Amino acid sequence: MGEREFTMSEPMRVLQAFITNDKGGLTGYIAQNYRYMDKTKVQFDFLTYDTDKLDFEDEFINMGAKFYHIQQPSHPIDFYKSLKYILRRENYKVIHFNLSYANFVPVILAKLAGAHNIIIHSHSTDIDDRRIFIRKIKTGIHLLGKMIFPFVGNSFWACSSDAAKWMFSKKILKGNKWFFAYNAINVKKYVYNPDKRDLLRKSIGIAPNTFIIGHIGRFTYQKNHEFLLDIFKTVKKKKKDCKLMLIGDGPEKQHIKDLAEMFRIWNGGLGIWGGVLFGALAAWAWCRHKHYPMALLADAIAPGLLVAQAVGRLGNWFNQELYGAPTTLPWGLKLNMEGTAIGHSEQCYDGATCPSGTLFHPTFLYEMIWNLIGAAIIVYIGSKAMKKLKAGSLFAVYIMWYTLGRTWIESLRIDYAHEFLGVRINVWVSMAVFVLGAVSFIVVQQMGKDTDLRDRIAAGEITTLQVAVEELRNIKGQIQAAISGKDVN
Repeated sequence: MGEREFTMSEPMRVLQAFITNDKGGLTGYIAQNYRYMDKTKVQFDFLTYDTDKLDFEDEFINMGAKFYHIQQPSHPIDFYKSLKYILRRENYKVIHFNLSYANFVPVILAKLAGAHNIIIHSHSTDIDDRRIFIRKIKTGIHLLGKMIFPFVGNSFWACSSDAAKWMFSKKILKGNKWFFAYNAINVKKYVYNPDKRDLLRKSIGIAPNTFIIGHIGRFTYQKNHEFLLDIFKTVKKKKKDCKLMLIGDGPEKQHIKDLAEMFRIWNGGLGIWGGVLFGALAAWAWCRHKHYPMALLADAIAPGLLVAQAVGRLGNWFNQELYGAPTTLPWGLKLNMEGTAIGHSEQCYDGATCPSGTLFHPTFLYEMIWNLIGAAIIVYIGSKAMKKLKAGSLFAVYIMWYTLGRTWIESLRIDYAHEFLGVRINVWVSMAVFVLGAVSFIVVQQMGKDTDLRDRIAAGEITTLQVAVEELRNIKGQIQAAISGKDVN
């Protein structure tokens, strides 16, 4: 097939590189321009690396556009052959590269394939990847690309002066060979509409007065979602009735979900693993400062921790969350259809609609009862075997008891969770921590030493009440010394 000649009676066709199905910033920008431009003068065709049809592909084809699904430049020979065939068949006058960094490979291949006029358009100011090794590679490509672009590009665009400085060499910047291409938006799409607001909130179970912090965009490194999480954590402290909504997709989505899950910031607190970790660090710092034995403190707080965790599970009942699989047992949980809590709809977490009236395992109740039983057992063991147990042993028992229960209770839950080899990650963590607790118990019993304080209490020389009184006297003395300016040491 010979080259098709371009005539002024037809619109000038511009080949846009590249769009994807992720609805990200670049694709959104190109798609919006296409929807609103005068297609009798200019017509866009599109290059994409996606192998499947794009969601908006049929819509744009009906407007006169053409789509080409081609190999990525990482397969340079296939990419070159495909692009050369496309350019020869349509005789494109312009190919428009939309780039976030100076990736010169597809641009050079387009030049070699016969592109007449190449537009290089800068849309960013940094490398779009958090992985250190990948950032190093892309940075090297970028620096080399900045030197190559003046020789392969014909026109240079940027969405801002910073984007121009990022993408283009001094030769281009000083020669005023680039110009702004403003990122215009259709503001009518974002006009406030109270009826739509109320309807949307109702459809996703959000109360009318709940304060929302929202973000719509790709989950990518440069979007800095971590900063949004920090903002929400601060707002949550001052405004309890608030939610953070992050809408989009992208390579960073799972990372952000994992980060939010770790700190449980939407509920205003930490998950159990983070809570225990940071609580232990705080206790260690306090004991080190006061010169108190950490092992004895751990033993003392072990039953209290289980009671506190049991009380905390009441919140899961109010929120109707973290329940288990459907059950016919009489104590099954009946969800509230009229509520606005997390689990207000009678629908399994996997999306399968459950029959009306379905009961679910109240796994939070199971854990609550399990923890209270564990607290009683630890107190009983501590009172009956004080002389045999070394300092730290009771805390090791706490670890084993809690993780043993968490293992079977977690297996009943049906909320979304990451899995490894078909088993929920929290189950693997619980089993690993249980083993750690068992090993710690053995090591402490074999190698641990009692402190003088514990021996004195066990021998009946002093009571725990006397210890507390003695500590209060020390504090009182320190306060009086601070007031008088004397050194009590």
